[in-house]
Amino acid sequence: AGRDCALAIVRGVLKSEKPLSDVKTVETLFKFIAPLLRDNDNKSYEMTDLNTESPLKGSSDVLDALSLREGRRGGGADASSRGKTRGADRKNSNGEEGYEEDAQFAEEQMEVAKLLHKIHCPKDWDSQLHLLKLAKVTLFAGGEKRMRFTLPALCYSSMRFAKELLSEREMEERKQHPTAKDDQESTNGKPKRTLEELEVFEKHLQTTLKKTLQITHQSAERFSEIPGCAERGLVAWAEAGMFADSAKLSDISYEFFERAFESFDEKLSSDSRAQNRGLTYLIGALQTCVHMEEENRDALVHHCATFANRLLRRADQCAAAANCAHLFWSLKSTAIRDSEGVKKCLNKALKIANQAARALGVSPGESLGLYAHVLNKHLYFFEIETCEAVDVDTVQHLLDAIQEMIESGASEHGGTAAWRDAEAYFAKIKLDIKRKRHAKEDTKTQTPVPPPVLPSEEKAAGAETTSQFAAQRYRRLRL
Repeated sequence: AGRDCALAIVRGVLKSEKPLSDVKTVETLFKFIAPLLRDNDNKSYEMTDLNTESPLKGSSDVLDALSLREGRRGGGADASSRGKTRGADRKNSNGEEGYEEDAQFAEEQMEVAKLLHKIHCPKDWDSQLHLLKLAKVTLFAGGEKRMRFTLPALCYSSMRFAKELLSEREMEERKQHPTAKDDQESTNGKPKRTLEELEVFEKHLQTTLKKTLQITHQSAERFSEIPGCAERGLVAWAEAGMFADSAKLSDISYEFFERAFESFDEKLSSDSRAQNRGLTYLIGALQTCVHMEEENRDALVHHCATFANRLLRRADQCAAAANCAHLFWSLKSTAIRDSEGVKKCLNKALKIANQAARALGVSPGESLGLYAHVLNKHLYFFEIETCEAVDVDTVQHLLDAIQEMIESGASEHGGTAAWRDAEAYFAKIKLDIKRKRHAKEDTKTQTPVPPPVLPSEEKAAGAETTSQFAAQRYRRLRL
C-alpha cells in the first residue's frame, strides 16, 4: 500500500502545473514517496547532512502546495484495491513476498525521473542548488537498480540549471552594453548594476555554476559505474562536455571528455558494437567543441584516432577514420581548419577500405559499401572552397575505381543484399552530383537580382558562394 500511495502522490504532482520550487515542500515530498526512492530497510528516512525536518512537520502545507488534498479524499478505495492487486503481482510462483515485476518497477522509477524535471527554481539560485543536492543525496541512497532510471534525469536537470545561469549572465551583459533593440526589450527599465554589484553577481554565478556542474559530474560518474549503463554513461559525459565547451569552460569540458574516454576504454572493451556506437558519438560530440584549448583538444582528437584503430571490424575502423576527418575542420571556428589533418584521415580510411577488400571475412558487397562511404566523405570536403584536402583528381579516381568494381563484379555478386545496397548508395551519390552541378547551371541562366544581404544572413550568403564553387568543381568530374 505504501508504494501505491507514493506513486499516486508522484502522479498527482506530475499532473499539477506548479513547479517544485520550495525546498521544504520537496524535502517533505521525498519523505512521503520514500517507498519509491529506497528499499524498506526498517531505517528512518532521514538526510542528516541536509538538515531536513521530520516528514510530519508542515505536511498540511505541503499537501496544499502540491494540490493533492482533493485527490487523496477520493482515492482511498482505489489505492487500497491497487495495493491488493500489485501486492499479488509481487509474489513469485511459491507465493513468497518481495518479488517485483520488472516492468512495474521500471514504470515507477520513470515517474520518479519525470518528477525531477518538475524541480525548478531558476530565480533563487541557492534554493535550486539545494534542491539539486537534495535530489542527489536521495537518489544515491536508492541503490543501483533505481539509479539506472533516475540519475540521467538528475544529470540533465543540473545541466538545465547551468544553462539558465549562463542565460542570466548574457542578459546582464546585454543590460550593461545594450543595443537599440535590447534597450527597449531586455532591460525592462531596470537600472544597470554598479561595478561592485557586477563583481558580486559574477562571483555568485561562478560559484553556483561550478557547484552545479559538480553535481552533473557526480551523477554521470555514479551512473557510468552501474552495470549495463556504461554506454549511456558515456553519452552523459559527452553531453556534459559539449555543454561546458559551449559555456567556454575549457578545463571542465576537457575533464568531462577525459572521463568519457576512460569509460569507453574500461567499460566497453568487451562489446565491439557498443564500442563503435560510443566512438561515433564521441567523435560527433567533440566535433561541436570549438572553445577548448588547443593542447587539450589535440589530446582528445588523438584519443579518437587511437581508439578508431582498435575497433574490431575493418568496416568500423574505416568509418571511424573517415569520421575523424571532421575533427580537423570546423565550420564554426576558423581556428580548427587543418587540410593536412583531413587528408591524412581520409587517406587512412581509404587504406583500410583497400585492406578490407583483400581480407577474409569481408564480403564484396560490404567492401563496395566501404568505398562508397569513403567517397561520400571525400565529397563533403570537396565542396569546401578553403579546404585543400580533396582535389578533382582524387574524387575522379574514386569514382572510376568504384564504377570499375561494379562492372566487374555485378555478374558474380550482384544478387547479394549487401552488393545491391552498396550499388544503390553509389547511384544516389552520382545522382546528387548531377543535381548539384545542373542546378547551378540553371540558376546562372536565370541571373536573378540578389536581395540585399543583412548582417544575420552573411553566413547563409557564404554558404551560397561555397555551393557555387562546389558546382564548378562537380562539372569537372566525369560520371
